[in-house]
Amino acid sequence: MMQEIVFKTIFCLLGLAAAGGGVFSLWKNNNLKKLCTEEAEGVVSIDYKESGRTGQRERGYRSVFTYYVNKEKYVRMSDIKSGDIAFSEGQRVRVFYDPTNPERIYVPEEKKSAKNALVAIIAGIAIIVLAFFARQ
Repeated sequence: MMQEIVFKTIFCLLGLAAAGGGVFSLWKNNNLKKLCTEEAEGVVSIDYKESGRTGQRERGYRSVFTYYVNKEKYVRMSDIKSGDIAFSEGQRVRVFYDPTNPERIYVPEEKKSAKNALVAIIAGIAIIVLAFFARQ
């Protein structure tokens, strides 16, 4: 009985963390859309890193956006790290920036963020539901 309570509590907390992270990510993206009202043209470069132990290398790509606001150059790295390259090197994208803080940006073409958030929310809810219906 006690083991079952501990098991369900742990999985409920994991589910809440996943769902909460997804909700926070969606909120952050929505907030960025509201704040970033000015548009600039950006150029994409790719930041590539390998990590992990020898023999178990994990590749990670992040898009880097270079754009100009009032002739001042800004370079911002994407928050999204992926095993796939989301953009082409040199690709031109729309970068929306916050006029009060041009370093704060939103790139509409970067759709993976919203998909990841929804997957986290669904996975979190599924973990919670499974925790309650799991038999030990």
